[in-house]
Amino acid sequence: MPDTRDVFDEDHEAFQESFREFLDRKVLPGREQWRDSAAMPATVFLSAADSGFLGMQIPEEHNGGGADDVRFGLLAVQELAGSGLIGPALAFATHTNVAIPVLAHWAGAAQRAMWLSGLASGTTLASVIGTPSPLRFEEVCGGLRLDGVAKGVANGTSAGLLVVAARSDSGEYAVVVVDATAAGVSRKAGPELLGVHGADLADIHLDGVMVSTACVLPGDATEQFRTLCADEQLSLAAIGVAGARAALVWTLDYVRERKVFGRSVADFENTRFALAEVYADIALAETYLRSCAKERVAGQLAPSQAAAAKLRCTELFGRAVDQGMQLHGGYGYMREYPIAQAYADARYLRWHGGTSEEMKEILAAGVGL
Repeated sequence: MPDTRDVFDEDHEAFQESFREFLDRKVLPGREQWRDSAAMPATVFLSAADSGFLGMQIPEEHNGGGADDVRFGLLAVQELAGSGLIGPALAFATHTNVAIPVLAHWAGAAQRAMWLSGLASGTTLASVIGTPSPLRFEEVCGGLRLDGVAKGVANGTSAGLLVVAARSDSGEYAVVVVDATAAGVSRKAGPELLGVHGADLADIHLDGVMVSTACVLPGDATEQFRTLCADEQLSLAAIGVAGARAALVWTLDYVRERKVFGRSVADFENTRFALAEVYADIALAETYLRSCAKERVAGQLAPSQAAAAKLRCTELFGRAVDQGMQLHGGYGYMREYPIAQAYADARYLRWHGGTSEEMKEILAAGVGL
């Protein structure tokens, strides 16, 4: 593993170790019981909250950890993804890495008192919709009217709060928190997917949803929208690169043990060269991801940087898994091998939170095209 001390300090390392122990004790032993479920059991979120992992960025007066630092959440989702839990990583990231930071930073005092304690305790889960393509709003007497459809929303059926990014016909932005049971909100669980089990994906329809100004985040809504998008893309990049490293580890273990024509698969030059390239790509991606995390902490992460991280790290996940499946041979298509599940997870991750093509559009705009 590369040296990460330029970005992560002893507190981060201690947190990562504690979260890894939490997974080993509370999550992985019961994983087979819900591996193919659409959503993680609510007890997993509640257990994470009891251990102090769910509201790290929430102020202490609202029962959080008081650590205004996105790096803790990034380490958590990397541990989940590195354990092969891509769907749960998406669900966790949406709640902890995307919804909570924007609320903890931008919400007013009354709004914080209304929302943050439930998010920290895990009794209320959050979904984020409208990123990177905002829904539509129009101003009405006393508030806003929201309309639109968001597909494949993580925590979609179980969320109690919806953090909605919307834009008016005149191009103005608004970030609004909506009660998931409000009139005009309808949710439909997505069809059974090949991968990302545990992400609780759903399509959410907002049909004339009326929200008061008390539920609109104050401040620069354009910057709020950019923060939501960047935090989501950065989390997806972290999941992608951790998934790629996990795929490499699984493949290395396999090729060392598997023998063909009396030789270990690892002894063949093609195997060594192919996996060396994957390793090199992961090393570069991890370096860039750490750079982006550092920029995010400093409040200087540009939209193009986050988009580039999401694009390259999720595409890398796909390449690492493709190479791993190739070297597994026929066994790579058997579900008892984690590389098979990762194949489906990696393909989906390139779509979630904005497709690779949408990331390229952001990057093209960043260079003036």
